[in-house]
Amino acid sequence: MPFGEYVPWRGFFSHLANLSAVPLDAVPGTGTGLLPTPAARLGVLVSYEVFYSNRSRPSVRAGADLLVVPTNTSSYASSQVPTQEIAAARVQAVETGRDLVQAAPTGFSAVIDHDGTIVERSALGERSVLYATSACASDRRFTTASSDVPVLVLAALALVAGWAMSRVGARGAPGSTAARSPVPHRRVSWAPAPARRAVIGATERRGKLSGASPPRSVEPGPHS
Repeated sequence: MPFGEYVPWRGFFSHLANLSAVPLDAVPGTGTGLLPTPAARLGVLVSYEVFYSNRSRPSVRAGADLLVVPTNTSSYASSQVPTQEIAAARVQAVETGRDLVQAAPTGFSAVIDHDGTIVERSALGERSVLYATSACASDRRFTTASSDVPVLVLAALALVAGWAMSRVGARGAPGSTAARSPVPHRRVSWAPAPARRAVIGATERRGKLSGASPPRSVEPGPHS
């Protein structure tokens, strides 16, 4: 868990905060997390590891029949993070097809079946004992045999499909530019009047303004 079990870029953050609460950095292990016991072969997810699907796959591939999550959420006084941890445990159970038992002295202790159903759960900060029956499974689901790549590809395709559908819907919506019917253009032809008539019209307007009668223009006859 970053800043809980180790501090990334410790040299940098040591100038910004007091890191005495985490004096040493925990080093991740290289094993599968499988713990064989007389009762069952357990796949162990320590605390924050429940949020990462790649931590449960190795133990299930190695033969884990049941998942267990020992955790301690004493750093979180409210139920926000412990509730998220329970949600992540449910996802782990569904992905691996294994029942899951979570034991927390300060957070939520719970028993979850392979379908993600919470069979039993304790209250936050209360001492209690849970009684439930968990089944051991040996089958493997597709999400355990593969990696996160197929899920990421399907998520990307879903995003692209949603974007394409929104674009199509926007084009066909009333009032959109694509949905409007084209307005036919009208052709307006304009031809200037003869220059002589424009001069006469201007003379008539000046005559009206001055009160004098405008001069008449005489069209030339054929014999003039």
